[in-house]
Amino acid sequence: MVTRGVLTRGVPTLVGITLALHTSADAQRAHAPTIPPLAVRSSVAARADTSKAGEVPWYAPLASLAVPGLGQALLGDDRALAYVGVEVYALLEYRAQRSEALRGQSRYREIAREVARAIFPGPRASGPFEYYEAMRKYTESGAFDRVQGGDVDPEVDETTYNGSIWRLARDTYWSDPSVPPPQDSEAYRAAVSLYLQRAVLPEYQWSWRNAALEHDLYRTTIDRSNRAFRRARTQFGILLANHLLSTADAFATVRVRYPSSAGQGAWEIEIGIPWPAR
Repeated sequence: MVTRGVLTRGVPTLVGITLALHTSADAQRAHAPTIPPLAVRSSVAARADTSKAGEVPWYAPLASLAVPGLGQALLGDDRALAYVGVEVYALLEYRAQRSEALRGQSRYREIAREVARAIFPGPRASGPFEYYEAMRKYTESGAFDRVQGGDVDPEVDETTYNGSIWRLARDTYWSDPSVPPPQDSEAYRAAVSLYLQRAVLPEYQWSWRNAALEHDLYRTTIDRSNRAFRRARTQFGILLANHLLSTADAFATVRVRYPSSAGQGAWEIEIGIPWPAR
């Protein structure tokens, strides 16, 4: 603010008072730093050369899923040899172990059919796996019905397979397995129903009596076959893991070497807030 007084010769007369706001350029630069406005800048993000967008080997993970190591070979990675080596070894080992398991399975079923089941008349159809496991543990199956005619009379010899099933049924449904309830009671009918579901039928009866050596051979053969089946399952798991690992490896390599072209047309918003210097 500047006050000016105008004096007339001899008479001090106040002509006027002028009020003005004046800021010189030097004072402006010295005392009031210039604050530029907010700057909004947009730029296109370029992560990869657009000329190579069509050359991205997106099919490499699919190739590794089909054949481990193939995707790595397409990408030029030396890891392809490792995946191929694991695949070949696991595949050969799986086939060898499964073949041995199937040969053992045929062999112990033959022993059971020609020895343990030979003394019983009728056809000798193959049973489920649990059936042959029971033959491995028990010397005899026992009778399915002790007394022909009428209702089923379960086997009571607990050293036989059917006898053990009848004992399990009594333990499950009877309050005292040694004291039978009335035959028309719910507990008795439930026990008989369980026995009928699990007991060995007459056409599947067996007996290893007077054939101890053959029974030992049967146990050895079935144990060997079971171990071979377990090793085959292990090799199958290795094969599956090798496929998945090779696929993940190829996918990660493609993502690292060839960033996704989806980001090439994206806009970046950059906002700058200036702050005056001290």
